[in-house]
Amino acid sequence: MIVTTVVPEGIVMAADSSLLTFKMMDVINFFKGNTEEAIKNTLLGTCTYEKENIVGNKVITRSARKLHVMKENNIAISDGNQRNIGNKSIAPYIDFFCQNNNFDNPKSCAEGLFNFIKDLGQNIKAVYHVCGYNMFLNIPQPEFWYVDIVNNMIMDAVGDAKYGISFCGANEYFTQYMSLINKNITSYSLQDAIDVSLFAMDMSIKLERFIDREELILPPIDLLVIEPDGVKWIQQKTLKVGG
Repeated sequence: MIVTTVVPEGIVMAADSSLLTFKMMDVINFFKGNTEEAIKNTLLGTCTYEKENIVGNKVITRSARKLHVMKENNIAISDGNQRNIGNKSIAPYIDFFCQNNNFDNPKSCAEGLFNFIKDLGQNIKAVYHVCGYNMFLNIPQPEFWYVDIVNNMIMDAVGDAKYGISFCGANEYFTQYMSLINKNITSYSLQDAIDVSLFAMDMSIKLERFIDREELILPPIDLLVIEPDGVKWIQQKTLKVGG
């Protein structure tokens, strides 16, 4: 799960640490009576990525890195739906992108990331949040771009509203609170944005435990803040021995 909150004082990006693998079957075509198509799509691994087609899942790591900071930019990227490339993690590819590219603004970074992932040629099913400040405006403004590889889409995630909270990779329970939070978000401080981002994470974790009975959103939670003067880590997991 990733959560991004944009308020007048800055941007907060948070991410959990679980990485999942899904077992897919073309259930949609099967129940429509398109048995031959369903078998072909299942065997080839080309099932439509819909909730109905997910027939199993497994947590393959509890220490995935989903937040990445662009080198020499006040821009950061969060990976909302990590997928492996073959048997390799996609994280090193994102790190390479961040270390070897420089963009003037978050929009051009989002476009560059979209093309980079597409050029990997692996039919990666992933979404990304690309956030930062456009420093070339008279007054730097926070920007939040949503990159959807599956649907070939790059969009301004907050639009004319400029501020808001958004999440992906989680259950749907938190959705009912988003409009209430966004209604008052222009009055939120940066500390409020941190608190509400962690609230979204904590609520989703507990809803999974007590309602879904399937714990897929897992701590530790990484969290960073982007202000006009740069990116600051608020909490970040580190390598350790034991525990």
